[in-house]
Amino acid sequence: MGTDMKWQRTQAATCCQYTGVICPATGNGGVMAKAKRPPTWLEVGIHHGGMRAAITAMSYAYTWAVTREALGRTPSAEEVAQWWGASDRTTYRDQAAFRKAFPMLDDPARIYATDEAREALAKHAAFGDKLDQWGKERRERREQDGVKAFLLQADQGA
Repeated sequence: MGTDMKWQRTQAATCCQYTGVICPATGNGGVMAKAKRPPTWLEVGIHHGGMRAAITAMSYAYTWAVTREALGRTPSAEEVAQWWGASDRTTYRDQAAFRKAFPMLDDPARIYATDEAREALAKHAAFGDKLDQWGKERRERREQDGVKAFLLQADQGA
């Protein structure tokens, strides 16, 4: 009989969670009290500025934070735009969305304040620098190959 009761309590709680019926096992409709957790940054942004502004704000916060790690100081909006190859106008629009979604923050530094986040951002910045260097080397090789091809054609034509 003890095992039957245990199964009935488990079954009743499971069923009541989805039907909204008062559950005999818990007495509150199967809804278990959840521990309060602090809201995520995205939830805060959605609360203040809506979904679109919050997503744009988080994107700006990420680009700002990676730029900060790459430069080693707090960047301006123009520096963020230049580092990412974006237009100033787009970056200012993203910054405005950030200010709308997070009116309590002057800049995104608090969002990426943990050591783990800073370490990840440093890796992203280093990878971006590596890509820039690779692109520069590739352009230089392409220019050199173009000059060689031109000189070969000039020698063959003469």
